[in-house]
Amino acid sequence: MIDYHIDTARSIVITRAVGRVTISDLTGHFVRLMRDPAFKPELNALIIATDESAVPTPVGVGALSPLVRAWSKRRTGVKWAFVLPNQATRDFAESALQQVRLTEVFARCFLSEGAALAWLEPAPAAATPAPKTARPHAVA
Repeated sequence: MIDYHIDTARSIVITRAVGRVTISDLTGHFVRLMRDPAFKPELNALIIATDESAVPTPVGVGALSPLVRAWSKRRTGVKWAFVLPNQATRDFAESALQQVRLTEVFARCFLSEGAALAWLEPAPAAATPAPKTARPHAVA
């Protein structure tokens, strides 16, 4: 099952995948997103696989690759942060992302939502001190 929420304040689509994800599930998810009036292609994505079964197998990666690649072309320039349940699934997902060869989006894998959000959200601009202005000297 795939569920999502659009966080407009952060400009992020938050997607949670639970259990085995099929091509039909993923296609339905993309269609729902495109029909959602709050969705904008320039939104970054936080994709959370809540358990190991939500991570596709090597065969599943091969089947899902064309669909994911096509979707990435609609989302040029955005960031996709994948949060995986453990190191083994993270390592596999990183390898799968290389196999899929996403060239239109920036994708990274994480083990925590906090680290993923830190990567997705730009750091606030550091406050720069105002330039000092010269004060005229008092003439006595």
